[in-house]
Amino acid sequence: MGEIGRRVACLLVCAAMALGLSGCGRTRRGPITDVGDLEGRRVGVSLGESTDYRLTGREDMELLRYDSVEGMLLPLRQGQLDAVCLDYYSWRLAQALTAGLRTVEPPISEDGLVFFFSGEEEALCRQFNDFLAQFVQTPEYADLMERVLAFDGTDYREVEVPATGTGRVLRVSADIDCYPSVHLDPATGAVKGFEVEILTRFANARDYRLDLAPSDYTDAELGLRYGRYDMMIGQISELYLDPAEAEMAGVYVSDSLMTLPLYLMEVDDPDQVRVLGDLGR
Repeated sequence: MGEIGRRVACLLVCAAMALGLSGCGRTRRGPITDVGDLEGRRVGVSLGESTDYRLTGREDMELLRYDSVEGMLLPLRQGQLDAVCLDYYSWRLAQALTAGLRTVEPPISEDGLVFFFSGEEEALCRQFNDFLAQFVQTPEYADLMERVLAFDGTDYREVEVPATGTGRVLRVSADIDCYPSVHLDPATGAVKGFEVEILTRFANARDYRLDLAPSDYTDAELGLRYGRYDMMIGQISELYLDPAEAEMAGVYVSDSLMTLPLYLMEVDDPDQVRVLGDLGR
């Protein structure tokens, strides 16, 4: 797992200022018309994120890796990149909080989100997978996915799921830099989000109690490995660990909670490219 798999802390405050600077770039090419044929295109991705894993190895593009979404926007504006590839939630945020960009349709690929379980919790992981196989067929899951796909980049519709479990306490590390999937409610300090809804329904169904510890990816990974947590949540890509890597890392990986698209974004108007808010990843 290690450093490649960890979440990248991505907000560069100076990026918004840098976007106003002029710079030299390549001659800008025309719009992308086929996501299956990017011959000669330069595509930016966030280092170590699902987009990096998914596009690594494609021979029809030059892949350039950056520390953040915002860090890619200046080279995109200057024509040094032809497009950037974003995971679903980052794409929604970019749609809402940037100007001068457009989305390339259809999605270039997709990614599944999973939960990680400690190496001592194989039975718990199996329990969760059994629950998930049933849950994805319910109206509650259909409603959840409708709300996920309706996320407008700033606000989402939350469903409060009361906790009813009375049994064993599950120690869960929650990467809170994952709005709206996992985040802190600013009013109450509670950990909330789409993944928390799923986890709470599982805990209720199997009579568990939840101890949700606000965290970041690095702390969650180390805590899982050294026994401080039973599981971790927070926009974890199924691409981060293949079965062999998971076995070596001493963790178990759940089945996919949901599958979401990955999108390319390219420049629509270079003079209008700017950041309007905190992209958060």
